[in-house]
Amino acid sequence: MYLRRLQLNNFRNAVSRDYVFEAPVVALTGRNGAGKTNVLDALHYICLTRSYFNSQDQQLIRFGEDYFNLTAQIEDEGEEYKVFCAYQPGNKKVVKLNGQDYPRLADHIGRFPVVMIAPTDLNLIHEGSDERRRFIDMLLSQTDRDYLLALMKYNKLLLQRNTLLKSWAQERKLDKALLEVLDEQLAPLNRLIYTRRAALLDQFNPVFEELHLEICQGHEKAGIQYESGFHQGDAATLMRQGVQADLEAGRSLTGVHRDDFVFTINGQPVKKFGSQGQQKSFIIALKLAQSDFLGMLTGKAPFLLLDDVFEKLDPQRVASLLQLVGQERFGQILLTDTDRGRVEAIFRHTGAEVQYIGVSS
Repeated sequence: MYLRRLQLNNFRNAVSRDYVFEAPVVALTGRNGAGKTNVLDALHYICLTRSYFNSQDQQLIRFGEDYFNLTAQIEDEGEEYKVFCAYQPGNKKVVKLNGQDYPRLADHIGRFPVVMIAPTDLNLIHEGSDERRRFIDMLLSQTDRDYLLALMKYNKLLLQRNTLLKSWAQERKLDKALLEVLDEQLAPLNRLIYTRRAALLDQFNPVFEELHLEICQGHEKAGIQYESGFHQGDAATLMRQGVQADLEAGRSLTGVHRDDFVFTINGQPVKKFGSQGQQKSFIIALKLAQSDFLGMLTGKAPFLLLDDVFEKLDPQRVASLLQLVGQERFGQILLTDTDRGRVEAIFRHTGAEVQYIGVSS
């Protein structure tokens, strides 16, 4: 896949921008705040109908405006595609492929796979389980349509269930029949999501381990351990046994929304025992494995977006990263940096064809 053109209107702090891309590697350079990250996030939105950095579409609208839209021209296997995304508060999000609406937004996700690497990715290690579940969910959602639809339905039903439990905790009112119906619907979704996550890690961990060894140039074994209450038994049974505790807490304590994924090096949690350098290497390997894995399953090398990573990495890790991303298994690369000279020096001996685009506010 190649991104040939990208247009932004009122997206984040961009009034109107039109970019043409002509190389396998595109370096967007300029000072902080100039709008370089806007370009990467716009492509992420085009591919997944959501921002990488902000879950609220309304907050992506440029200050003082009441809408944003994005248009991309993408070449894929010799065919040209035009993707249009638009959002205006009070209206449905619009996503069109070659002028045609999708019956469901979910039908677009996975059509153009994408992976972002950004300094904030260290939150995957340091923040709560929500961040790690989101990583696994987005990886699966780009390759498994049934999983994506199940996850969307699960989240909708879970919200209804938690509202019901909250009403009991606050007002001692409970519609037991509705609770039973919700649990009957949630149980098979829990089973599906749990089994797909477990199966994913069985496939993903070997890819991740190999890439991590290449990056750290050592013998540290990296991996992801899946923590879930459903290791202990059937979803329907565990949910039924946990109803009383749910009522007392006023929220659902059993379910895949409580799962976590422990990042490890040599069997030890990287959050607790990994050095700063080990944590950075872990994240880079994790994201490149994500790209590699998506390419294996979809047959398409994903767009690889590198946001300000060269400034945050030491020369050894930059060299390891470039050695890997220069391989043909990775797709078109878009990167940002404040220093064009630094990027030129980094790519000087790689033989890569690089297009430089200066970005100014």
